Amino acid sequence: MNSDNTEVVASVGKIKEHVERMNQDAKNFTIQVTNNNNKGIDIEVINKSTNNVIDEIKLRDKMDSISKPNGNSLNGIFSLLDSYNTCQLGALGHIFACIFIFGCVSYIAIAFYGDYLINYYKLEEKYPWLVKWIRLRRKLMHYYIGFNIFLIIVILLFIIYVNLIVLKYGG
Repeated sequence: MNSDNTEVVASVGKIKEHVERMNQDAKNFTIQVTNNNNKGIDIEVINKSTNNVIDEIKLRDKMDSISKPNGNSLNGIFSLLDSYNTCQLGALGHIFACIFIFGCVSYIAIAFYGDYLINYYKLEEKYPWLVKWIRLRRKLMHYYIGFNIFLIIVILLFIIYVNLIVLKYGG
């Protein structure tokens, strides 16, 4: 929240600078027009003024997006999800499921190779105060592995179910 306030203050300062530049450009423009007796107008002055107006509009949009309540971030996510079609939502679901399965498989690998590393580095002998934690870890390791395998199976069955529905009824 503090960084949002800092960004708003910085944006307000930039907007003030742009408004001052626009006022100065407008004064220069009127001076040039009166000096030229309305005969010729310098295109550079117009381009600078136009660019300053565009920059100010962009800064106002950014400031509006920052100053809105925090609930808008979820509304933005929901509107993004609403814009996806069925195939894109399925692909997104598959990506999340694959990340979850990868995490479970990684945890299972760590559980198996953790024991190997404990024995390889002889941690029980070097650090006797770790012995009770290592024993507790070995007791619970089977439950962790079983739970992760169960989660993997449930996610895979859900993916298969969703794919069968898509194949049967179309996407």
